[in-house]
Amino acid sequence: MYCCNCGKKLGDEDRFCDNCGSPVYEEEAGAVKDQEETVKSDNLEPAGETEPGNPEPTGAEPVNSEPAQPVRPEPTEPSVTDLEKKIMKNMEDELILEMPEGQSSYEGGEGSRTGHIHPPYGGGRPEPQGGQPSYGDGMYSEQGRQAAGSYGQPPQPDNKPPKKKKKKALIISLSCVVAVLAVTVAVLLFLLLSPENKLKNCIEDRDWSAAAALYEEHFQGDEKKEAKADEILRKAVDALREEFVAGTMDYSTVKRHLKGIEDFWDDDYVEDALDFVRELGDSRDAFEEAEQCMEREEYEDAIRLYGEVVESDPNYGTAQEKLETAKGRYKDKLLEEAGAYEEIKDFDSAMELVEKGLEILTGDIELGSRLEELQEGKAQYGIDSVLTKAAEHASQNNYFEALEVIREGLLENAGNEKLETALKDYSEKYKQDILAKAETAIGTDENYEAAILVFDSALNTLNGDYAQVEQAIREKREEYVQRQLEKSQRENTDSALVGVWQGTMVSSGGLDIPMDQFLEVGGMPGAAVMLSCQPAGSFHLDMFGEVGDGTWRRDEAGNGMYYLEIEGSVQPVQVDTSGRLHMDFDGVAVIFEKTGEA
Repeated sequence: MYCCNCGKKLGDEDRFCDNCGSPVYEEEAGAVKDQEETVKSDNLEPAGETEPGNPEPTGAEPVNSEPAQPVRPEPTEPSVTDLEKKIMKNMEDELILEMPEGQSSYEGGEGSRTGHIHPPYGGGRPEPQGGQPSYGDGMYSEQGRQAAGSYGQPPQPDNKPPKKKKKKALIISLSCVVAVLAVTVAVLLFLLLSPENKLKNCIEDRDWSAAAALYEEHFQGDEKKEAKADEILRKAVDALREEFVAGTMDYSTVKRHLKGIEDFWDDDYVEDALDFVRELGDSRDAFEEAEQCMEREEYEDAIRLYGEVVESDPNYGTAQEKLETAKGRYKDKLLEEAGAYEEIKDFDSAMELVEKGLEILTGDIELGSRLEELQEGKAQYGIDSVLTKAAEHASQNNYFEALEVIREGLLENAGNEKLETALKDYSEKYKQDILAKAETAIGTDENYEAAILVFDSALNTLNGDYAQVEQAIREKREEYVQRQLEKSQRENTDSALVGVWQGTMVSSGGLDIPMDQFLEVGGMPGAAVMLSCQPAGSFHLDMFGEVGDGTWRRDEAGNGMYYLEIEGSVQPVQVDTSGRLHMDFDGVAVIFEKTGEA
């Protein structure tokens, strides 16, 4: 069995020629023999006349034989090679069908078919454009058509091998193209159905549940595959970030998508992206809120919010410009309000405003200078206020209150020259005032006791805060005490104890405490401390609520000591040179002063 196209001998079971790809047809032995003889005679003795340059005979009678019907073997599953051959055959048939009219050996005539079209036996090709026949036109030329006769009578071979080689090369090229296409399609199908491509499709659809399932099934646990998936997922995260930055995706949506990735891909890249979009989202919210604050003239909040806009925010440049505007407006408003407080001498409120402004506008030179002015203004205003208030007290002869006002002023303005001078002035005036009051207390009857009470009252009032004044008053008091002793000595008699004595002071450890204060501290305000001594030697004692009657006697030594006795209990008492009576109780002395006659 031979190929009807190239003449190659084929096997009994071949369906396609493995040389040219033509389908296999079985021919009768006689027909094959006649074809071989025709080829030989065509080569040795050309029949009829020939045209110059064309070895094909012009008057040869075509062999009147038809190729037998192709043998149809039992249907089997086609192999890849069979499919390729079939594809090449179909392509060849299409090329033959597309020949221009008048050039096909199969059109019209008795030998034409409507079913399957076979390639020409002579291996000829269509006549080229322009009507000029090419080399080896074979049965496509006029002579070829005459030699071919009707369908089924193959023409004599034209013995032109170049035509067959060209057709063979074309078929081989087509076979290669088909093979390449088949491989390409297979590769494309493989790529399209690969896990990586499926993961990309899930990411493109933003189907994170499907992506999670693919990741767990095909990637997780395999280091190389995880590396590929990581690259794909990083690109997906980058795409989400870019959409959010561009404003084509809102914060809640991009957060939802990133969370969807984070649920199955545990990587810091997602957390970093979440931090980024969160920061950018907060930045955008801050910018919008700052814009609203500017409209409401809430410049302090606007400054804070504009400062929260990050560099990755497209609004960053605008925010920086408006931040400077907000700072300027805030400072102008703050200085205006501080000036209003200064007008009403409320320096504390004014300074509080400026100090707050410096916390927001750190290092602002204008605000720093304004704060120094307010501090100096407050100090001067405080000094003037102290001097004015002290002068008001002095005008009422209340020099101690004037001293107190000056002293408090010095606590806040230590070393101020005006206040130091005023303190000395009022100290001298206070001392002179006490001396004058003591002289008045003495009166015409030389009541030194009354003068001494004036001095004691002054010393208690000063309470150790005005050393110079206290020193002068103590010196004057000692002088009056000496005068009182001299007077007492003149008036002292053996009956010096006789009279009514009132407790006026408690002395302990060198500390003298007025009786009323002692009783107040002891929780006995208003309690009586009184001793009444009768000339007959009896006495009545009322002390801190305890009442008793007894007798008294004078010490024989004549040193001013007396003894009070109540029911066998004896209490020594002494009248000093100043005329005061001392009653000692284990180191605590109660001092009495005579207030009247018994």
